[in-house]
Amino acid sequence: MLLRNQSQVLFGKGLALDIGASGGGSSKFQEIDNAGTPRGESYTFPMRSFLNGDDFVKAVAENANKVPNVSPPHEKLDVIVANLPGQPTRPGVMAAFVNLKTEQGERPRHIDFNQLGKHLGNPSARLIAVNDLVGGIAEVVHQISQKFPDRFKTGEKITYAVSGGGLGMLDADIGKKSLNIASSECGYIQDFTRKDKSLESLLISPSSVTGLKVNFFKRLKESINSPMPHPGPLPGETVTQYKSARKLFPHLTKDQYRKAANQAIDEYMDGLKTAFLGRIHNGSTLAVLSGPVVIGVKNYLQKRPEYFKKEIEAYDQKFPGQDRPVFEKIFLNRAYLSLNPGMQELYKVRNFDVITDIHIPNNTTGARHLIQGHHGSRGDSYKIPLTKLTHTI
Repeated sequence: MLLRNQSQVLFGKGLALDIGASGGGSSKFQEIDNAGTPRGESYTFPMRSFLNGDDFVKAVAENANKVPNVSPPHEKLDVIVANLPGQPTRPGVMAAFVNLKTEQGERPRHIDFNQLGKHLGNPSARLIAVNDLVGGIAEVVHQISQKFPDRFKTGEKITYAVSGGGLGMLDADIGKKSLNIASSECGYIQDFTRKDKSLESLLISPSSVTGLKVNFFKRLKESINSPMPHPGPLPGETVTQYKSARKLFPHLTKDQYRKAANQAIDEYMDGLKTAFLGRIHNGSTLAVLSGPVVIGVKNYLQKRPEYFKKEIEAYDQKFPGQDRPVFEKIFLNRAYLSLNPGMQELYKVRNFDVITDIHIPNNTTGARHLIQGHHGSRGDSYKIPLTKLTHTI
């Protein structure tokens, strides 16, 4: 079997996996070759309950061994690309998981995935364990290099945000020779000085699907005198689609629905703007907004822009001649107005912009790029040579 060397990737076998933190957790697997190219179909399995971090890694391995051609006596894995819901402290070790908990209801800490290769039959397999959006931003930047080449240049600082159960955000700087990625989680903020550490003590970001639904139901309560279901398990389409909302509230009128939806989306857009202000102050030049919530809200605003008419007109006056989605106009207008005059000038000089039409089907897509790179000096950073990123591997 031919293996990879420093200049190119030839033949071999690998596995890309993506751990979801919603509900009780899920695990998605995609067999890849040593260049990160998908081979065959993907497989998704629910996660079993676990006792601690080590047991969680064993549970992941158990699911991986359900994938055809992965478990012994088949050809050994040479590389494992793991997309995980947390922050690495050093290569292969995650600090903690936000939503996944042990059987005792505790969040595991220092989850060491370096033993995963051993559980899958090859202790010496190369392990790439990263925050679950790192592969996504690598694929996003690759697509920017192909579709928006004027924004693929040295000094560009891209902030990628995925609006789902929380709000995951990553920054990627385009250097002279490499793409430098740093990850963070900002969808949930919890004050651990509070005695109440239950889910209700979380300050849920209005720019997450949970926050969007909570605010939608809060507004509905003001106009509907009927029992309200818990918003947690309900789909985000309840907010962005009238038909979906009517399934829950058969007597809901269009006016009642639109009033609640507009107010919730207003808060959603404001939360998204607030989350980006720090990024803009720190030099971000391009925002890439993705995820099912972004798609749903974007479609809603395009069909029903009336509630935001003044903001749209204000943007058109400041930046005339731009034909772009209503979602982007509202986001950019709010971001600009929230800055002080000096930062507004920098905003223009840096040509800060937003892209909302790049969507990554799943985090395993970026495996082909991650295989070409390596961890930076910290566990939560990653570097990929630009020469490996710009062409189709």
